[in-house]
Amino acid sequence: MNIAMVTLLTGLVDSIDSQIVTAEVNTLGIQGELMHFPANLFPCNINEGDSFYISYEEGLPKIGCGSPR
Repeated sequence: MNIAMVTLLTGLVDSIDSQIVTAEVNTLGIQGELMHFPANLFPCNINEGDSFYISYEEGLPKIGCGSPR
C-alpha cells in the first residue's frame, strides 16, 4: 500500500513551558512564525532546539519529529 505524505510546515522548538510548546514554524520558506502547541500533540519527547514537521496524511494533519523523510 502506498501512502502519500505532503509536508506542509517545518518547525523548531523554541521553549517548553507548562506543557505548552512555543515553536518557530517556517511557513512556505519565507518567514518563521511563532506558534504555540500543546506538548501532548508531539508523538515523541521534545526539547528546546528540536525540529519537527507538520504533514497531511490520509486526510488529516500529523506532527512528526525530526526532519521529514
